[in-house]
Amino acid sequence: MAACSPQAEREGDFDVVVHDAPTSVVRPTDGDSLTGEDGTSYRLLGINAPDAPECLAEEAAERLRSLVVNPVNVLGDVDDQFGRRLVDVYRPEGSPSWVNLAMVREGLAIALHADDADTSMLFDAQDLAREEMIGLWDPHACGEGPLASIEIIDIEADPPGRDEEVLDEEWVALSNRGDEAVDLTGWTIRDESTQNRFAFPPAFVLGPGEDVMITSGSGDFGFGMESPIWNNGGDTAFVVDDQGRFVTYLSVTGG
Repeated sequence: MAACSPQAEREGDFDVVVHDAPTSVVRPTDGDSLTGEDGTSYRLLGINAPDAPECLAEEAAERLRSLVVNPVNVLGDVDDQFGRRLVDVYRPEGSPSWVNLAMVREGLAIALHADDADTSMLFDAQDLAREEMIGLWDPHACGEGPLASIEIIDIEADPPGRDEEVLDEEWVALSNRGDEAVDLTGWTIRDESTQNRFAFPPAFVLGPGEDVMITSGSGDFGFGMESPIWNNGGDTAFVVDDQGRFVTYLSVTGG
């Protein structure tokens, strides 16, 4: 599907190019997926909304339903590995016009490193949502109390060698930058996808000033995967606490 006659509009913090794309009647099925009248499955390009029972999954789905008032302009001609058409969705009238961007800007989806997406704008929107502590970045959205002072200090996404053969050398490192020990029981580390998750061992405590490294390979501090976790072309690591709150994240880009 080809776009024609794009028009630039100022939308909040961004200059959005609104495409005169093919018009479709679609129905949201969750916070980032749609189904067309003919049964075609669509996935919003460049974003990933939470899935049930994750924090704000229901809110994300409801917001997408409110944004997608049929018909909408749907642009995209590439399918993902699940056979879903990857698309940008534009509302022909009203603001916000670019639905993908709106979901990230309102903190109801995370930005993805996608070749066909305007990732710079989506990641800028994610940074703003985090700065304003809205949606997924609101510490009170799905939990109570202050966020722990845990930070991601580095990611080794592309160690030398064949990716599948150096999984123990692909890692993400965290640090406790606070003054108190943090019990990481129930905490997870995830990437941009919906599949890859590392759960900390029960009763694991990270003391003040201490670091911990989690590899993509085996062991108590490994994802236990047989393929790489972190995409060489760009990825993001997120730390999620035991209440489902996003504590911090760090993105890396391919070189």
